[in-house]
Amino acid sequence: MAQNEELNHILQLDHELLSLILSCVATRDILPCFLTCKAFFKATKDELAWQRRCDADFGISAPDVADGVALSWYQTYQGTNLMSSLSSPPPQTNTDLE
Repeated sequence: MAQNEELNHILQLDHELLSLILSCVATRDILPCFLTCKAFFKATKDELAWQRRCDADFGISAPDVADGVALSWYQTYQGTNLMSSLSSPPPQTNTDLE
């Protein structure tokens, strides 16, 4: 079966099922899915999937609030991921070990 035919079969899935499948994809691998097509873009923006990622990766059970307004789970994940990467020490390089 050709790759285009396989993609066409995947795109025939309901949005909810496609979102559920993509919620199992590692977060670092979401960007390529996000860029594939409109259906994947929409499915990767699913709030329930981002809520699950926030809980699994950071133990967050409520979205962040900015100026009194709750952020989306996607925005909460982005902000938390950015803050955790900024607070982590930089990886050691070979020059650090000498």
